[in-house]
Amino acid sequence: MTPEAQEAVKNFEFKLGELLALSLRGVPGGDFDRWHVTTLEVFNRYLPGTHYDERFSKISFQESGYLDHRRDPFAAGCEKAQACLEGAIEHIERFGLKTPKQKPKSGERGE
Repeated sequence: MTPEAQEAVKNFEFKLGELLALSLRGVPGGDFDRWHVTTLEVFNRYLPGTHYDERFSKISFQESGYLDHRRDPFAAGCEKAQACLEGAIEHIERFGLKTPKQKPKSGERGE
């Protein structure tokens, strides 16, 4: 695994650990909002334009008054986020990171 892929896995694992701690609180708040924004940035940095990035960005983390966490939309969002983060980690460990093709500079031919 490349150093950048190792760094990506480490960052995704860190975000996963944060999610597990925050989800135990059962309600979104300022800490959760910061986690969500910075996790979006991690996906954008390491897996931009992938289905992992897209799936994570569409997860809803609604607050709910449900006592049954199996029906709680916030808990369901956290479970989806966990699965997405775990999938991203597995993907990077198995396939590495794609290096984006650089566009040729003005006056150069792309070969």
